[in-house]
Amino acid sequence: MTRENNEPVHWNEYVNPKISGEYESDLLRHSIVEGAHHIVLQSSSGAIGWRYSRDVGRDTRYAEDTLVERFTLDFDHHKNGQVEAEQTEALLKDFNETIYRLFRWCLTDEGLKLFTPTEDNDERINP
Repeated sequence: MTRENNEPVHWNEYVNPKISGEYESDLLRHSIVEGAHHIVLQSSSGAIGWRYSRDVGRDTRYAEDTLVERFTLDFDHHKNGQVEAEQTEALLKDFNETIYRLFRWCLTDEGLKLFTPTEDNDERINP
C-alpha cells in the first residue's frame, strides 16, 4: 500500500490490532522501517510456522518519492516423520482449516476485502 502524504498506513483497519499494534503507536509508527515476528504453533497434525512482518520501501511502479508499506502473513506446516499416503488428504484438510482460521483471525473484514479479485488486481481478469 502506498502512503498518503507520507503518513504510515493504518494497519489496524486491515489487520487484527493484536498483531499490528506497534505500527499504530504514535511513538513508533513513523520510526519502524521493518518489523518481523515468528511464532511456531503445535497442533495435532504437526507444527505451523506463522510469520508476520511489515516493511517500508520503494516500488518502481510508483513515483520515486512514494513510500510503500507491505504487511506480510506467511504460514507453513511441518510434520516430522513419514506420512502414509492414505493420511495425506485428512492431514491437508486439517492444515487448511487451521490455517484459514488463523488467516481469518489475522484480518479484519476490511482487510479480507483486499483479497477480493478485481480488474485491477487479478491477472486472470486483466492479464
